[in-house]
Amino acid sequence: MDVPGDIPKNWKAEYDVHVIPINIHFENEIFQQGVDLSDDDFYHIVETSGVIPKTSQSTPQIFVDFYKRLAQTSDTILSLHVTSKLSGTYNSGVLAAVVKIKPIIILKDGAVDMGEKVRTLQRAINRVLEIIHEQVGDRLINVAIVHLQSIDAAKDLLRKVRETFQVNEEILSDLSIGVAANL
Repeated sequence: MDVPGDIPKNWKAEYDVHVIPINIHFENEIFQQGVDLSDDDFYHIVETSGVIPKTSQSTPQIFVDFYKRLAQTSDTILSLHVTSKLSGTYNSGVLAAVVKIKPIIILKDGAVDMGEKVRTLQRAINRVLEIIHEQVGDRLINVAIVHLQSIDAAKDLLRKVRETFQVNEEILSDLSIGVAANL
């Protein structure tokens, strides 16, 4: 939930509601509401300085980090926001959610099949391993792992494939930008 969607404070603990902060700009200082600026602090600064602050939305990267942290202990994230007409925070949340979906792309009958979508890299890797096992069982395999600017994740997947299957030959390669542009 983003900060403008106020709920009673006790509901946050009772219903395990996590709140993404907005930025509060007091002249040259930037605070995050609820992180390093409480409501009482906010009103105190306004009263003593006479400055009416400006606000700015959380960036998509802040949302990505926030969602990653929640995904470690949750299978589902319900993200509630005020309308996009009142706050740009909604758009940051949407961008972050779209960016972090991990599509599992399968080459099937000579065509690219978008297959499934999962929310975390670890779930994507586990699902890829399941799909490989469903297709090949315990047979000796040749494996090619093609990645899109994710060499570390590709190497990790290759390591897990080696540990799980009988690998005869392996290829690790970058995805062609010609293909990437058409996904």
